[in-house]
Amino acid sequence: MKPDGYMVFVAVSKNDAMYGDEKEVSKDRFETKHGVELFFYDSDAVENEFGRYGLIEAKEIDEPAKNIGNRSSQKFWLITCRK
Repeated sequence: MKPDGYMVFVAVSKNDAMYGDEKEVSKDRFETKHGVELFFYDSDAVENEFGRYGLIEAKEIDEPAKNIGNRSSQKFWLITCRK
């Protein structure tokens, strides 16, 4: 990445309805029924994971669930870092 470049990440929030629904692999990490391991973030985890990479903003966002019936919106962290 070039100097002054940005990195933008989206990470699943611990406030998402999926948190804790599947098989727990380790603290805040769960394996889905499809075999995918997901780590769920809170503000402390975001700081610990991305702070050393120039974290400049992290905000929790709601992503509306489209075409999924009565399912609630998904909750993510929008994370921005700058080199």
